Amino acid sequence: MGCCAVELNPLYISPVAICGLLFAVVGAVGYLLRDALYGQGGASIIIRLDEVTAARTLGLISVSAAVVIMTGVATATALNRRDPVARPAKLSWTAPRAHPVVLALTALPLVYSVATVGIEPFVRRASYLFGEQGSFASSVVTQLTTLVIVVLGYIVARASGGTRFVAILILLGYVLMIGSYGSRRFALIPVLFALGVFLAGNTRWARWGLLLGAVVTFLLLPLPLDFRSSPTHGIAPYTSILMSHDWFRADYLSALNNIFISFPIIGQSAYGGAPVGWGDIAVSLNPIPGDAAGFYDISQRLRLNAYTPMAGIGELGNVGWDAVVIILGGVGVLLGYFENIIRRGVVDGRLLYAGLIMGFVVLFALQMTQYNLRLASRLLVYLMVVELVRRGLALLARSQRTGLRNGRAGRGLTSTPRAG
Repeated sequence: MGCCAVELNPLYISPVAICGLLFAVVGAVGYLLRDALYGQGGASIIIRLDEVTAARTLGLISVSAAVVIMTGVATATALNRRDPVARPAKLSWTAPRAHPVVLALTALPLVYSVATVGIEPFVRRASYLFGEQGSFASSVVTQLTTLVIVVLGYIVARASGGTRFVAILILLGYVLMIGSYGSRRFALIPVLFALGVFLAGNTRWARWGLLLGAVVTFLLLPLPLDFRSSPTHGIAPYTSILMSHDWFRADYLSALNNIFISFPIIGQSAYGGAPVGWGDIAVSLNPIPGDAAGFYDISQRLRLNAYTPMAGIGELGNVGWDAVVIILGGVGVLLGYFENIIRRGVVDGRLLYAGLIMGFVVLFALQMTQYNLRLASRLLVYLMVVELVRRGLALLARSQRTGLRNGRAGRGLTSTPRAG
C-alpha cells in the first residue's frame, strides 16, 4: 500500500484512533459493568440507568466514537494525499535532548501555583478545594501540569548530570503539589512519567516501563478517594494516609467505579438532566474566559449535582443527534489534522511535540466522558494555539534562513574574484 492509503498512524501516535478507542472502551466496559459497579462508591454521584436508557447511552457513545473516527480518517487521508508522508511503523528511535529552555518552562505551572496561594495550603488546610479552583488561570495551569509530567519523563530519560538532577527536583515538586490536591491526577503520575520516558526512546525497557507505570497508576487509584475523605487536607495528612494504606485490601472496585461512572454520567446528562440547547453549546465552545463568555451563568444548570458536572458527550446527546454529528465531526477533523502533524513530526524527529499532542488528545477524550464540554474543548483550543505558535516560529526561522542565504549569494555576486 502506498503512503496515500487510508490508514492511521500506529495506535500510540494516532489521535483519531486513541480518541475513538477511549470513547468505545468507556461505552462497552461501562455498559457491561454498570450493575457490578452500582453503589460501589468512589464517585460523587450514584446513578442507575434502566435498560432502555443504558442501551441508548451505549448507542450514543458508539456513534460518537464512529463519527470521530470516520471524519478523522477522511481528513487525515485527504491531507496526506495532498502532501504524502509514509506511515511510520515499527518505530525505533532515540529522540534528541530537550533544549534547556524546555526544562525551565516545565517549572512555570509549579511556580505559578505556589506564588498564587503560598506554601501553607499545600502542606495542611481545612478544606479540600482551595486557591483559584475553577478559575480560567487555574484550569489552564491544571491541564499544563498534567502534560509537564510527560515532558519531565522525557527530559530525565534523555538528560544527564545537572540537567537530570534539576528535572528530578522539579518532578518531585509536582508530585508533592499534585498529591496535596488529593486529585486523581496523582494516580496518573507514574504512567504519564513512563510515557515521557517512552517518547525519549522506543526501547524494550521503555515499553516495559510504560506497562509498569500503568499498573502502578491502577494501584494508586484508590488513594485519592481516601484523601478526599480526610478531615484535613494537604501533604501532611495525605502522607499519613499513604503510609497506613493497605494495598491488598484497597477498594479497587470503587477505583474502577471512579473511572467507569462515566457511562451513567453520560446517560444521565443526555437523557435525564436539565435540557441543553445550541445556545449552551455555543457558550461552551467560546474560547474566551468563562466570565466574558457567560459560562458561569449556565454552569450550575450543566451539573447533575453540586459535585458532578454533565459529561461533554452527554451534553451533545441532550441537544440531539445533529449536535453529536456536527460537533464531534468537527473534533474528528481537528484530530485528523493533528494525525498528519504527528506523522510528519515523527519523520522529522519531533517526538516530544508528538507526545504533547497525544497527551492533550487523551485528556480531551477522558474529559468528554466525565466533565463539561467546555472544559474538554479548551484542550483542543490550547492545542491549536500551540500549533499556530509553532508554525509561526517555523515560518520566521525559515524566512531568516532564506534571508541569510540570499545575503550570502548577493555578496558572492558582487565580490571581486582574486587573480590567479
